[in-house]
Amino acid sequence: MRFGIAVPTYLHHAQRDSIVNAALRAEALGYDSIWVPDHQVTGEPFLSRMGPHWFEPFVTLSYLAAMTSRIKLGLAVLVVPYRHPVFTAKLVSTLDQLSGGRLILGVGSGGDVEIEFKALGVPWRARGAVTDEYLVALKAMWSGKFMGFDGKHCQIPKVNINPLPRQRTHPPLWVGGNSRVARRRAAQHCDGWHPLRLTPPQLKAAIDDLRALTKRYGRKERLTVSLQSEFIRITDKPLGKDRLTHNGSVQQIADDLRAYRHAGLDHIAQRFA
Repeated sequence: MRFGIAVPTYLHHAQRDSIVNAALRAEALGYDSIWVPDHQVTGEPFLSRMGPHWFEPFVTLSYLAAMTSRIKLGLAVLVVPYRHPVFTAKLVSTLDQLSGGRLILGVGSGGDVEIEFKALGVPWRARGAVTDEYLVALKAMWSGKFMGFDGKHCQIPKVNINPLPRQRTHPPLWVGGNSRVARRRAAQHCDGWHPLRLTPPQLKAAIDDLRALTKRYGRKERLTVSLQSEFIRITDKPLGKDRLTHNGSVQQIADDLRAYRHAGLDHIAQRFA
C-alpha cells in the first residue's frame, strides 16, 4: 500500500510556506504523493468550517513540481465540469510534461457544491452527464489521433493539442466520490477510484462492486483503489469503539491501516488537521 499526504492548500492556516514545507517534508519522508483539491470560490457551509483560502490546484502543483524531484503530484479531485475540456487537456498535458510525468489526476462531477457552479456559470444539474462526456473528449484529445469531437455539451473541431501528456496516453485518472455512480464512472472511463472516509468494511464491499462493474464494461485491467482519509488525530490514550478511523492512539491508527490493506486498498491520501 502506498501513502500520500494532502498538503494544506485550504483551511484557515493555508499559506505558501506551509504548503511548500509540507511538500518538501513529504518527499523527504518517502511519501509517494502529495495532494491538492479543486475549489475556485468558497461559500457556506465550507466557508465557516474550512476557511476562505483555497489555492488554485494547477498553479500550486506546477510550483510544487519545481520545488520537488520525485514525489507524485495528485489532484483530488478535478471538478471536470468547471473547465472546457480543451482548456483542461492543455493544463494537464503541460503539467505532466513539466513535472516529468508525475501527475495523478483525480476527476469528479463536483458533488453538491452548487454555489460554486453558480459562481462559475456552469449548469449544476447536468454535471454528471457533462463529466462523462468531457472525460471521453479529454481521452480523445490525449490519444494523439484526435479527429474532433461532436457531443451534446461540447463540440471541438479537429485541432492540434500538443504537447501531449508525458505519461501515455494520459496520467492515471482516478474517479473521486463514494457513490455507485462514481464507481460506474471509474469502471467505464478511468484507471482508478478515489473515495473518501470509508471504513474498511465499507471499502471492502465497495471494491467488490467496483470489480463487478469493471467486468460488466468488459475491462480486464485491475483498477487502482485509493482513499482520502479522515483528518488524522493522534491521542495519547486509545479511544473508544465509536471513534473515527485514523483517530486514536498510534497503535489504533496502525491497526486501521492494516485493515484497509486487507480490504484491498492500494493507496491512501492522509490528511492531518
